[in-house]
Amino acid sequence: MDRSARLSVRELQSTDLSRVRRLIVQAIDAAYSDVYPARALLFFKEFHSRQRILERHREGEVVVLEEDGEIVATGTLLGREILGVFVSPAFQGRGYGRRVMQELEGRARANGCPSCELSVSLTSRRFYEHLGYQMTGRRSLDVGRGDRLDYWTACKALAGEESGDELREDRT
Repeated sequence: MDRSARLSVRELQSTDLSRVRRLIVQAIDAAYSDVYPARALLFFKEFHSRQRILERHREGEVVVLEEDGEIVATGTLLGREILGVFVSPAFQGRGYGRRVMQELEGRARANGCPSCELSVSLTSRRFYEHLGYQMTGRRSLDVGRGDRLDYWTACKALAGEESGDELREDRT
């Protein structure tokens, strides 16, 4: 069977919360532990807590990407801000992050947003630049005891891009 036939993008459901939270924590540990200090890792995990995921779900759009019923990626759209895009470490490198981004950008475009903004971790800059995001600033957050969480802000214009309807066709 074609891999794309086994993929679906859908809205987060309350029954997904534990699986999504676990996926996020695993992705943070896998992608950030060699780059960021321990206090920054704690900040990331608190920033993507169960409560915050639920708040984002109420205020915006949280999507999950499933492969054969297993949640393998997630992401959030709040207004024109994209955040919380994570792919399970076991499924990285398969284009699933790009798939989630296309879905979120398509939703932003459908909502009338002319552009999307996001924060970019040290490990994900190349990924977002490849998707057409322009770095707009470098930021640093004090996470205590002299530890810093460094990141970039980025923006991408959405006007004139494909509608993304091809992604909506396979949602369940």
